[in-house]
This record gives sequence, C-alpha cells and structure tokens, in this order.
Amino acid sequence: MYSLDRIFAGFRTRSQMLLGHIEEQDKVLHCQFSDNSDDEESEGQEKSGTRCRSRSWIQKPDSIDCLQESKELNLQKLKNSERILTEAKQKMRELTINIKMKEDLIKELIKTDNDAKSVSKQYTLKVTKLEHDAEQAKVELTETQKQLQELENKDLSDVAMKVKLQKEFRKKMDAAKLRVQ
Repeated sequence: MYSLDRIFAGFRTRSQMLLGHIEEQDKVLHCQFSDNSDDEESEGQEKSGTRCRSRSWIQKPDSIDCLQESKELNLQKLKNSERILTEAKQKMRELTINIKMKEDLIKELIKTDNDAKSVSKQYTLKVTKLEHDAEQAKVELTETQKQLQELENKDLSDVAMKVKLQKEFRKKMDAAKLRVQ
C-alpha cells in the first residue's frame, strides 16, 4: 500500500515533468546582430547608403524598411511567446488544481478507510462478545437442565418447593434463550 507522502511526491514529480516539457516547447527566437560597426562605417558608407553629414546619420529608406520588418517580426515573436507563456501558465494552474483535488480525494479516502476499519473492529468485538455470551448461556442452560433433572429424579415431598424451582428454571431458560438470540 502506498503512503500518502509517496503519492503526493508522485503528483509533484509529474507536475514538474509537465512544466519542463512545456518549457522545452516554449522556444524564444533571438535575432543576432553583428557588432562590426567599425568595418561597416568605412565600407558601409558607400555600399549601404549610410552617410555622415555634420555628425548626423542619415539612413536610406531600404534600411529603414528592413528595421521596420525586423521590429514587426520581433513584436510578432514576442506576442507568440507571450501567448505560449499564457497557455503554459493556464496549464500549470489547471494541473495544480487537478493535483490539489486528487490530494484532497486521497485524504478523504484514507479517512474513510480508517473509519471503516474502526467500525469493522467495533463489530468484530461485538460479535466476539455475543459469541461469548451465547456460549455462557448454553452452559447455564445445560447446568439448569441438569439441576431440574436431578430434582425431578428426587422425590420431593414438598410440592411448593418443586413449583418454586420449576418457576426459577423457566425464568433462567427464558433469559438464556433471549441471550442466545
């Protein structure tokens, strides 16, 4: 039989494995930019169309379009990553709720099992006591029957004594029968 701690540990392990799996699926794309600004300044002024006029940089429209596209792509990737993150958080909340409900169910089942064991033990004790009482009643019945037989075998001259003993015998018989039932 599994202990409650082992079951909880199993739930937590599965939860962590699911989180790890979700995090593996959640990949953020990083755009790498080179930092060769010195080389590009000398060669790039003529080729890329970037010119320096009185210490201000002027870029050609095609490089602005490229930057705009890069920005839009990065925003789209960011929104996609946020959506995936939101979905992962929602799954985590659902899994946490599911685990909590299962833990509560297990606690309730353990409590019910303990209650059932307690009731079973009480009934076992009652049955044992009733069996003991039945055996004792049978012994008393046998002894009383022997005594009655002995009295009948004796010639009792005293009829009143005989009637009294018979009434006593009947009372004991009735009491013994009630205990046996």
